[in-house]
Amino acid sequence: SRYEMPVVGLVRDVNVNPSFNTNRVNAYTNMESLPWLGEDAQYNRLLFVAAADQTDKNHVQFVSGLVRDRLEKSGHTVLASVIFNDPGANPINFLLDAIRVVLGSLAFVSLLLSGFLVYNTISALLLGQVQIIGIMKSVGASQRDLVGMYLILVLAFGILAFVVAMPLAAWTSYAFASFIASPANLDIKLPAFTLPWRVLLLELGVSIVVPLVAAFPAILRGAGITIRAAISSHGLGDTNFGFGIIDRLIERLQFLSGPWLLSF
Repeated sequence: SRYEMPVVGLVRDVNVNPSFNTNRVNAYTNMESLPWLGEDAQYNRLLFVAAADQTDKNHVQFVSGLVRDRLEKSGHTVLASVIFNDPGANPINFLLDAIRVVLGSLAFVSLLLSGFLVYNTISALLLGQVQIIGIMKSVGASQRDLVGMYLILVLAFGILAFVVAMPLAAWTSYAFASFIASPANLDIKLPAFTLPWRVLLLELGVSIVVPLVAAFPAILRGAGITIRAAISSHGLGDTNFGFGIIDRLIERLQFLSGPWLLSF
């Protein structure tokens, strides 16, 4: 039979499997409308959660059997009983797990690439200042002084990167979480947005530790140069830069500034 009914509102039911996962649309009405739709005005489904061991499938099956026996002994007919494959888990957990794997892999690769970027940038910076390093050494600066100076520089840039990236990361993660939550029947409101201090500490730690660790070998090598070698150095002219295919391609990008060329 076909019936026409007005849609008077939307329902966000977090207890049902999302429509995109079941290819089924859930509609809601009141008891008075059921006889008009040709249905009995009574409940025909019982949802229950075990009081203990809610994620133990064997225990849930045992409890389900007890509930079924109790219903049948009270005169009700039980046509079927269904247990989630993974009791206590969201039906779209498989999707969330896949997203976590993808984002985790991208985060690891980004962290690795950022370490190489810091290393290359500091190496180029030291090559450009090798004669300055020689002059500082000639007036009494030790290798330890130079290492400390450049590490403080890297530390300052790491903290600056945290200040820039933290609000952008927070806004992006909130927008992405809202995008994922919508098809999962979850509604993330702005007042519910929180920024866990553990996340902030992790971001700050990564912003400080990764640049220092990545830059330390280049700084140690650059600060260990002798005064004679530093004064007679020609910077990049002493390296093999410009002979490789990638070097020659990058060299043609005259419209880009130095930091962009170093990044490439």
